[in-house]
Amino acid sequence: MVGNEDSTMAKRKLFHPPRMRDDEVRGAHRPVTWIELFFDLFVVVVLARIAHELGEAHFTPSALLVFLGQFVPLFWVWVGATYYIERFETAGLEFRLTFLGFMAVVAGMGAFSHLAMGEHFTGYAGTYAAGRMFTALL
Repeated sequence: MVGNEDSTMAKRKLFHPPRMRDDEVRGAHRPVTWIELFFDLFVVVVLARIAHELGEAHFTPSALLVFLGQFVPLFWVWVGATYYIERFETAGLEFRLTFLGFMAVVAGMGAFSHLAMGEHFTGYAGTYAAGRMFTALL
C-alpha cells in the first residue's frame, strides 16, 4: 500500500499552469483552503492596526480620512488576491508561492501602516503599488 502512495506522489506535477475554474458552472463545492484563511488573517491584522490608530485619534474627520486612505488600498489588494484565488487556484507550488508574494505585500503594508500618511507614505504606497502590479501580472 505504501508503494502505491509513493508512486502517486511521484506523478504529481509541481507546477500547474493557471486555468479558469468552473466550479460554479458544474455546481461543485470548493472548500476554503488553509492558505486562504492564513492570508485573510494577515489582512485582518493590518486592518486592526489601522483601525486602532483611528480609535486613538478619537474619531475626528481627518482621522477618518487617514483611515480610509489606508483601508482602500488594503481592500483592493485583498480583492485582487481573492479574485485570483476564486478563478485560478491550483494545487501546484506556483500557487503557494503566489500567495506568499501576496502575504509579503500585506505584511509590508502593515509595517508601513504606522504614519502611512506621513513619513511612511512612500513605503505604504510602494507596497500597495507592488501588490497591484503583482495582481496585474498574474
